[in-house]
Amino acid sequence: MKKHELKYRPHSALLACAMAFSLAACADESKEPETRPIDRKLLPFSIGFDLDGQPVVLDEKGNRIEPTQVTFPIKATEIESVDSISMVQYKGSHVKLIKIGNKYYAIPLPH
Repeated sequence: MKKHELKYRPHSALLACAMAFSLAACADESKEPETRPIDRKLLPFSIGFDLDGQPVVLDEKGNRIEPTQVTFPIKATEIESVDSISMVQYKGSHVKLIKIGNKYYAIPLPH
């Protein structure tokens, strides 16, 4: 065999494939995270609360939506539904109590 000819070595080929695969995995890690698909059974916004208990409205991507003050009467044909949300914070407790409609939910807070 001449000095400039290459020998086929199965171990070398396996090592090269493993390195290429690991580099491809690293390339995938650097991509932007995909946005989650929109659940069409949910409204296109969510309401959270800041640390002072003030409501914060977020769009589907988690961006803040600034709500506007309402002047009455609202131009509409009829009222479709009325829903209310109440939130209670107890001193000495690590739980927020939230009432939505006629149901109560205890939300654990970090200690």
